[in-house]
Amino acid sequence: MKNLIILISLFHFSSCFGQSSKINKESLYLIMSHSKKIFTHQHESSTYNASDTSFISLLLSVEKDHLIVVDTLNYDIKLNNMVNSVTHYDEFKFVTISEIEKDNLTREQFSRRDPNYIIRSYFNILDYSTGDIVKRKGESGLVGHGTSGDNSGFIINGNFMYVCKPNQDLTDGKSYYYITDKFSKVERPLTDKEWMENYYVKSHSGYRPNWYYNYVIDTLGNIRHRNSAEEDPYKWEIYKFDYPKVKSESKLVYSLNIVYNTNESKYLIGYKAIDGPDQPKGYITTFYLQNKFSKQWKELKKLPSAKFNVYKEDYLYGSLFDFKYIQGEALRDTIAKYEMRNPKKYSTKYATTPNTTFMTGKFFIYHVPTQRILDYKGQDIDTELLYIKDDWVYYRDFDKIKRIKLDISTFSLNPKSEETLCQDHEMIPNVHHIFWASDKPIKVEWLSPKPKNIK
Repeated sequence: MKNLIILISLFHFSSCFGQSSKINKESLYLIMSHSKKIFTHQHESSTYNASDTSFISLLLSVEKDHLIVVDTLNYDIKLNNMVNSVTHYDEFKFVTISEIEKDNLTREQFSRRDPNYIIRSYFNILDYSTGDIVKRKGESGLVGHGTSGDNSGFIINGNFMYVCKPNQDLTDGKSYYYITDKFSKVERPLTDKEWMENYYVKSHSGYRPNWYYNYVIDTLGNIRHRNSAEEDPYKWEIYKFDYPKVKSESKLVYSLNIVYNTNESKYLIGYKAIDGPDQPKGYITTFYLQNKFSKQWKELKKLPSAKFNVYKEDYLYGSLFDFKYIQGEALRDTIAKYEMRNPKKYSTKYATTPNTTFMTGKFFIYHVPTQRILDYKGQDIDTELLYIKDDWVYYRDFDKIKRIKLDISTFSLNPKSEETLCQDHEMIPNVHHIFWASDKPIKVEWLSPKPKNIK
C-alpha cells in the first residue's frame, strides 16, 4: 500500500502515442476500478490471488502523450474497502463510487440484506458538471440495496436524485428507500408515486452490470405496485402503465424490465421475460422500444444485449457477450483454466482476470430506425466498447485505449482511422469508464466531518 501512495505522489507515466487526447480544450479521463463483487470478475476458487491494491479506484488522465495517475477515488485508501459499484451518469456529468467494508461482511449476509448487520459504507462523488472536477467524500451511513431497479435514479421536480438504503429501517414498514441528491445528502423517504412514475435508469455499454427497473405483472396482465410492505404481489395495488401486450402472452409474462429511460432520450427501452414450458430453459426475452412522443411500442429485433448506451438517440452501442448458461464449479473452472493458460497476461498488481465465458472480443452498434447491426472484432478477447463521442468510437482492447471513426452516412467503421491513444499493462485492463473534462486541479469537498486520521 505504501508503494501505491508513493506511486500516486510521483505520478505514473506509461507508453502512449498517437495524437494528443485534447479534444475541444478538454482532457480525456479514465476510471480504473475493481471489485471482487463485480459479476464479470468472479474468481474466488481460481488460482489468481489479488493484492491489497486491487480494491483501489484510480482517476487517470491522458494528455500530452502520457497516462498520468491523477488521484485515488476512494474515501481513504488506508481503509482498503471493497468498491461496491462505480456508476457514470454522463448525462449529468458525475460519477458515484460506492464502498463498503471489505473485511466485515460475508457473502451470505450481503445477499440476505441481514437487518441486524450494520455495514459501514462510503459514498463518494466525482462531479465534472461545472467544468471543474470536484471530488466529494463522505461516510454516508447508507448502502445500495443492490437488487433490480435500486440503482436507478429519479428525476423529481427537474432535479436528479438517486436511491440509497439506510443501515437501519427508519420508516413505518412500507417504504425504506431514501432519495439523495448528487451531493450525497439524504433528502427524505421516496414516495410510492415517485418510485413508479419518475425513475431514471441508464444501461452501460461495457462489462459492468446494467441496472434495470422491474415491473411485476400478474397472470391477468396487470402491473402490480412493487414498493409495498405486502409480500404477496397479488395484494399489491394495480398500477396503470402502458406496456406492450400480446394476447398469447396473457398468462405467461412475469415481468417487464425497463433498461433505458433517461431525461434526454426520446426512447423508453425494455424487455419482457416470457415464461413457458416450450421455451428454452423455461423463458425467452423480447426487447421493446417506446417512442416517448408517439407513445407507441415496437419490437427491437436482433438487439444483441440489454447492456448498451445511446448515441444521437438512434444508435445503441455496447460490448457483445456470449450468454452461455454456465454456473458454479464449471464457471470457476473455466476462469481458472484461462488463468493457467495465460499466467502473465494480466498484471497481479492491479488487473484482474475477467470472466472469459461472457466475452467475445467484439462490440456492436445498433441502428434503431432500420434495426441494422454493425459489429467489430478487436485484437483481443478482452475488448470493451466504452463511449462514442463526435462520431469516434472509443474502446478498450485489453491494455490499450483505441478509437475508430464511425461513418454515419454508410453505417460503417473506417479501419484506416483506427488509432491507439494509450497503452498500459498495469491499469488499462481495469478501465471501464471514460469522460472528458477540464484539466484544472481537482477540488475536494468533505460531505461529512473529515476524520482526524486523514491528512
